Amino acid sequence: MKKSIIGTAIVLIVSCAVLTSCKGTAGLEANTSKLDNKTKPVNGILEERFDNNKAPDAVKKVMSNTNIDERYECILNDISNRVRVWSLMRCSEEESSEGYGFIIYKEETPTVLTDIVHGNNPLARYDDKSGYLWITGGLMEGTGTHVECPYLLRFNNDGHAEIVNSIDPYDMQQAICKRLGYEIKDEQIFFYDGKKHIHTATNHVKDMGRFDNEAIWVGEQISYDISGKKLKVSFTPGVKFVVGQVLIYDDMPTLTSEVTLSDDGSFTLSDISENKEYPFVGDYLDLDKTSDMNISLRDNGKYVVKIGIYRLTNLDDGIGIMTEEGLQFTATDAAGNPISGIITLENDTATVTFTNSTWEYIDNGTQFTYTRKNSYNK
Repeated sequence: MKKSIIGTAIVLIVSCAVLTSCKGTAGLEANTSKLDNKTKPVNGILEERFDNNKAPDAVKKVMSNTNIDERYECILNDISNRVRVWSLMRCSEEESSEGYGFIIYKEETPTVLTDIVHGNNPLARYDDKSGYLWITGGLMEGTGTHVECPYLLRFNNDGHAEIVNSIDPYDMQQAICKRLGYEIKDEQIFFYDGKKHIHTATNHVKDMGRFDNEAIWVGEQISYDISGKKLKVSFTPGVKFVVGQVLIYDDMPTLTSEVTLSDDGSFTLSDISENKEYPFVGDYLDLDKTSDMNISLRDNGKYVVKIGIYRLTNLDDGIGIMTEEGLQFTATDAAGNPISGIITLENDTATVTFTNSTWEYIDNGTQFTYTRKNSYNK
């Protein structure tokens, strides 16, 4: 069962996963005028904005020198446009960067952004037609928690990058709260965008009692797709039962919406719908719930593949591409050598088959099976 323990999420910046209703939070009230009388607005987890991020002194010291070394990871190398983006992964062998720090190069001109958080899996894409640079970074990361922030940048005449706009996770949460409603009938949860029905989820969790009076919450799973012409946000609601202060994500859909940013810093959402465009994207668990797999979308149609195999290994740097056979990926094994495989998907069951392994503990042809988290108990 996929759970997130409220109030104890492992976060990079601030622990704020406390359940708070969107109604009346920070002076904002959920817009229920478009909802039917039987439909309730969802609730928001995040209590406040993430607008006081300051990098540790160790990060600032390292980044005072713009020379790139082994402490950095390249997340974008656009050779044709001569744009490179590097994230600082550690300050030294003993000291983490705590998820802070980007260096952006436009030709040979560096821009140092110490206070932007990148988390464990930052992404970047440069749009040569508009001249904009997109970056996403994880502000909250932990068990059952993944919250990203997108940044829109452009280069000035001197070649330095400037942040034009960004979307704080709290603001996105509040925007979702204004739109998303739900209705519960027996074990079914009906989701609505205003009055429009968008998804029906059937609860299969039997050991948590009945639904709580404020059952549906959003805010601790928010991510962005920057690969296309339009920015897209994806989020997964959690359901709360009367037993325990936890959110359960089994059986819950991942919903998505296109995001339009304005010059004044505001944004609007298009219609909210179920995310069916990228069928492999999502979180998975094995049968024993001891191993997990995460597949997310990267720029240029590539995928980030992270595979955990209980008591054996973790492959955290896999990059995949879609082929006729399935999602083909290459990662680095525990010995530091490339390891490759193919992921196939049937309904919500993903099978990982290793096809090119030199590691002694995984033979070619070895398979592992995972089930998508929001249908695990079906």
